[in-house]
Amino acid sequence: MNMGESKRFHEEKENVSEEIFYHEVLLKWEEIFMDILEMIKYAEDIPEFYYDLCWLFVEFQEKNPVCFSSVLTILLAEEETRKKQPLLEEIYQVGERINELIVIYLTRGVAEGVFRIGINTTETVLFLWASITGILKFVENKEENLVARVGMERKEFLDYSFGLLFQSIRVA
Repeated sequence: MNMGESKRFHEEKENVSEEIFYHEVLLKWEEIFMDILEMIKYAEDIPEFYYDLCWLFVEFQEKNPVCFSSVLTILLAEEETRKKQPLLEEIYQVGERINELIVIYLTRGVAEGVFRIGINTTETVLFLWASITGILKFVENKEENLVARVGMERKEFLDYSFGLLFQSIRVA
């Protein structure tokens, strides 16, 4: 095998490995989508759904940290980048379907008087995504400092943060 063939072989091997990885990410992300569908079906009230959603993402991050980080990177990727790899676009589209489910939840919450009338559901979904994932990344990177700095264990800090976030969109 000459140098050019060897390089091409390694590039193809890398592409196959990347393809397998993204396929796994897609499968895990589709599981999250299905879990959210089930939660919508069985949640007894809006706050229960919200907290279940937050803890679903905690569990996803804990069990699949690389996958969690990859999903966040893919969701933030430019459309041009995603279009070059169909699996990236599929992962992104599952994220969009998850957003649609959360919009349904927010709309229902407004109708039931749980959330403020007039919230823009699209902007609020983005706000919730940014906040929940930001909280999770913060705790992942600063877990040791939580007890020393604020006197809270990880779970306690997550409960507090998710509660504060919920209060930001709830009717006063």
